[in-house]
Amino acid sequence: MPDRRAWGAMIWPLGVADAFGAVRISQRLHWTQRAACAEAEAWVREMGAGPIEWRVLDEQVVMATLDHGTGHHLVVVRSVLLPKGEPR
Repeated sequence: MPDRRAWGAMIWPLGVADAFGAVRISQRLHWTQRAACAEAEAWVREMGAGPIEWRVLDEQVVMATLDHGTGHHLVVVRSVLLPKGEPR
């Protein structure tokens, strides 16, 4: 079986609150980058911000920055390789 990837989304506050962690993070991974981006875009709409202009960093990471009424945020969608072999 070839290496399979899963995708997750995160929104981080920028500035003093950086040390407190993500504002939102995927609770379940997605099979595609597009699905993870859609999850992040829904969060951004709920925050009253957007639209998102994604920047591709490489084949594993896309990101965007938000500057809106509730502050500055970094939106990241990244992939991880699923483990090899059977679950144990």
